[in-house]
Amino acid sequence: MGGGVPLTRFMHSPYTESGQAALIVVLASVVILTLGIGAVARSTVDIRLSAQTHEAAAAFAAAEAGIESGLLNKTSGTWQLTPTPPGIASAIYTVTGLPDLSSYDLGSVRRGDAKTVWLINDVASPFTSTHYVGDVTVEWDPDTAEMEAITYYISGSEVMVSRTVIDSGDQITFNSGDSPIDDQWIALRLKPIMEDMTNITISDYNGSFPVQGYRVESNGYTSSGINRRIVVHKWHDDVPGIFDFTIMGNSRLIKS
Repeated sequence: MGGGVPLTRFMHSPYTESGQAALIVVLASVVILTLGIGAVARSTVDIRLSAQTHEAAAAFAAAEAGIESGLLNKTSGTWQLTPTPPGIASAIYTVTGLPDLSSYDLGSVRRGDAKTVWLINDVASPFTSTHYVGDVTVEWDPDTAEMEAITYYISGSEVMVSRTVIDSGDQITFNSGDSPIDDQWIALRLKPIMEDMTNITISDYNGSFPVQGYRVESNGYTSSGINRRIVVHKWHDDVPGIFDFTIMGNSRLIKS
């Protein structure tokens, strides 16, 4: 017989078994390290997304605060907490009067409803506000539509109401100097009588209209560069419809 070494001695060699054990340890370490790195990466991403979400919410809240400040003050400006805590957003807001043209479209008015054109620059203070002087031309479709024009104006220390019915046509011009308004009008209210009015346009009013409302644009931002923008259009409140069906006076009504 030859002098060869039995194969079983290599298969059960202690060096072979220790190498296999080391390989298993290395593989297990790689798997654990991979899982750990993945968990850390996910945690980092989650933290970053959470921070961005928080800052986006802060920027949006600041933009909302800018809108509120613009509507309250009716002038452009900035909003921020004073002193400003770290991580708190600020806002820059711009207020623009509506409309800023010499004519604008009122759209459509259904029969029985009404729309108001304000003819003073401060709706909240009609007695001290500037009353605009000039013509107001109203155009509408169809030319068969009848319209009631209700004019609010100041006479002495009282607010008066004048009503005019336009039987037909598609255009009429009012002048602030007409009696009894005498350049003291407050608002013109247009009310269809028998059918809907469409394509109502107000124009030719001394170059530009009194402000009918405001456009407020607010940009909230954080120090990290996250920005959120909000735009709001706030038109002046309309005259309550109940005034179309009431008689007002500072004393008792007496039937004679």
